[in-house]
Amino acid sequence: GYASLNGTSMATPHVAGAAALLLASQPQLTVDALKTLLLANVTKLAQWNGVVASGGRLDVQLLFLAALQAQLPGAFSKTTPASGATGQNPASVGLTWGASTNVSTYEYCVDTSNNNTCDTSWTSTASLSATLSGLTSSTTYYWQVRAVNAAGTTLANGGTWWRFTTVNR
Repeated sequence: GYASLNGTSMATPHVAGAAALLLASQPQLTVDALKTLLLANVTKLAQWNGVVASGGRLDVQLLFLAALQAQLPGAFSKTTPASGATGQNPASVGLTWGASTNVSTYEYCVDTSNNNTCDTSWTSTASLSATLSGLTSSTTYYWQVRAVNAAGTTLANGGTWWRFTTVNR
């Protein structure tokens, strides 16, 4: 059967369940970080202000959104080839970029369209570089790299696509 109950005996398993789900999705969270997230993501209720530590009711959706935001990939930059580089060997062009934080993998895209979107496909890699081969001579290519966190959220390097041109062979 079903019954309606309230009080700390009912609230405790709900908060513990939310904490367990959050830790399952982000096992790197410390106990202090978890506690801070739990207490900060509540719907405030005037009648509970000063009565319970949070001053309100846990909002699990806000909790997960806040945790996701807290774990966004950090800033990083592309290194080579420099934007506008010319004379690149179409047989072998090395792309390199700096490290980001909160990263599971990186994805890069190379295409010939100057429209700030990936018209080909994103290629995943765990390293800070990629080597391209078999490019077309005398062609301008545009490239971007983005960091991907454990939740699949991406952060592109400044949203700026760099370009390089291959030599005539």
